[in-house]
Amino acid sequence: MSVTSDAVSPGKLQPEQKEAMLRLVGSSTFASAPRLRSVLEYLLQIMDEGSSEDVTEQTIGQAVFHRPAGYNASEDNIVRVTIRHLRTRLDEFYASEGASETLVLIIPKGKYVPSFVQRDVVAIPQPVAESLSLPDQVASAPPPSTDVRIPHRPSRMVWTFAASVILAFAIGFGVRSLYVQSTPTQGILGALLHKGDTVTVVAVDGNLQAYRGIFGHQITLDDYIHRIYSLPEETDSNPILTGARHMATNSDQTNISSAIIGVAIQKSLVQQRVLIRHPHDLSVRNFQGPGTVILLGGPWSDPWGQLFESRFNFRLVPQAKNPATPDVQNLHPASGESTLYHPHQDGALTVNYVRIAIIPNLDGAGNVILLSATSAESLEAAGSYLLSTDSKEELLQHLGVRSASELPPSEFLLEVSGLNSVPESHRIIAFRLVHS
Repeated sequence: MSVTSDAVSPGKLQPEQKEAMLRLVGSSTFASAPRLRSVLEYLLQIMDEGSSEDVTEQTIGQAVFHRPAGYNASEDNIVRVTIRHLRTRLDEFYASEGASETLVLIIPKGKYVPSFVQRDVVAIPQPVAESLSLPDQVASAPPPSTDVRIPHRPSRMVWTFAASVILAFAIGFGVRSLYVQSTPTQGILGALLHKGDTVTVVAVDGNLQAYRGIFGHQITLDDYIHRIYSLPEETDSNPILTGARHMATNSDQTNISSAIIGVAIQKSLVQQRVLIRHPHDLSVRNFQGPGTVILLGGPWSDPWGQLFESRFNFRLVPQAKNPATPDVQNLHPASGESTLYHPHQDGALTVNYVRIAIIPNLDGAGNVILLSATSAESLEAAGSYLLSTDSKEELLQHLGVRSASELPPSEFLLEVSGLNSVPESHRIIAFRLVHS
């Protein structure tokens, strides 16, 4: 799929543009995002009125978000954040249910007014393998035509997962909070690496997440390696539950958040060899020798994190009533800190937490970075944090060091606030040094 550069005038909409607009705002993609749909409807109305030249960040803030006239947009970034999420939600629509649309609505970066462009459809190469799958709605999305960087001679599962993820997501399918960059990152992740380093991004095991939700049972690393997921005896006579166990142990799926983060890292680290792997494709050897391994999700959705969990002050503990969702336990609270950080609502905002730990690997020759989150949106926020220049400066200043080379083994807790499962802001609320 390619998009031509001949933009249709954003003046008064033509009949075919209005029809495309109605399909867009009425789509299931925007049904779950009422705030994004409100902004989209406002912008399309402005386009139809032919007054798009009057649209600014201020006017959107006043018209859609009921901000007062003259409010300080540099302090209140709700419009910029929402427009960024709107761009990625548009990409999601045109990569899935809007794949057959010939008119595509785009919002150029740095601008607030959309325009329609004509889209051409071209032949797409077939995926290279089928052994590792994404969820059905992802796997069925039309893959984009794009220049994909695949590591030299990866293993069969690495190749399949990387290719499947990149083909499905390179134009932004499913991306909510993390923009897939195409230039080298200056974030804390890039600053920790040397040219030629291998970075292995280990995805969440989506089937293990489902298993935990169904059975309320946590899997140890040893059982995970041997694919032995024990169940209560009564499930052996229930074919549905037996099938669920078989699905969890015999197929390798991930979730959208892992794919978003993996592709963003691969696009950003152009000087490194980046592998995107499923937890079932690892061994202890991956945590020895040079290079960096990034574990996504937490010790119960990616059991390899259990190798290091006992070293941390901030522990991911499954909730009693919802075992697939964790809280963050603070073992030794400092003054002003809580003993337990529980995901909750703060008015219209959802508040979640993510522990980011940066420590040496098992033999000290490389690094392990653990992004352990209480939700998908906070996991995505953690991925964005690793690639953000502003976040790097914030972290170095918080730790009182001048460069990433001086960064001690450490863990820090981010509080992530968002709306409609879209992360909008974060802040460091606690920090600890990690001792061996």
